Amino acid sequence: MTTWNGNSSLAAIIAGPQGTSGPDNLIGTTGDDYIEAFGGNDTIQGLAGNDVLIGNSGSDQIFGNQGADTVYGGQGSDTVYGGRDNDLLVGNRGDDILFGNLGDDVVFGGRANDMVYGGQGNDILYGNRDSDTLNGGLGDDTLSGGADADTFVFDNTSGNDVIIDFAIDDRISLNGQTYTVGSSTGGDAVLSLSGGGTITLIGVTAAAFDPSLVS
Repeated sequence: MTTWNGNSSLAAIIAGPQGTSGPDNLIGTTGDDYIEAFGGNDTIQGLAGNDVLIGNSGSDQIFGNQGADTVYGGQGSDTVYGGRDNDLLVGNRGDDILFGNLGDDVVFGGRANDMVYGGQGNDILYGNRDSDTLNGGLGDDTLSGGADADTFVFDNTSGNDVIIDFAIDDRISLNGQTYTVGSSTGGDAVLSLSGGGTITLIGVTAAAFDPSLVS
């Protein structure tokens, strides 16, 4: 295990990559950091500042923390946390778990079967390829499952969300909520949830909506 921190490796952080081929514990500074982990199952912490954090291969844990961060999981099954502010998170390959947390985040699952959580704020979530699970959380979120059979999860604290590519092989999970179906002014189906949120299904009419796709 190789550990770098913001005090002992400042020159390395400014220069760029400081990971090794093994498992590393990489800690940034209070400024804007660029940290690249390379191989191994790594832990990366961006701390404050607008950071760029790259996991590459291995099953990594990456924490953006404060600042508007850009985080790439890379290959392997990664767990990625955006933290505060408006972050860009990309899982890439592997069965990743991504949390936007605070801020208006943009989150891409990438390939494989990902779990994508927006958290607070008005987030944009993309599952991309394979069978993904998306949960926007609080705020008014925009969701895209991408190809394959995806599951969209809504809690009783969900806001006014939009699914832009809901298809017959996708599913909606309401976690015990009830709903009614109406139409938007544009003719799209709108599910009004008992928790107070709504789900607008772009390109799906209320008449064509199949209730068997909801659990």
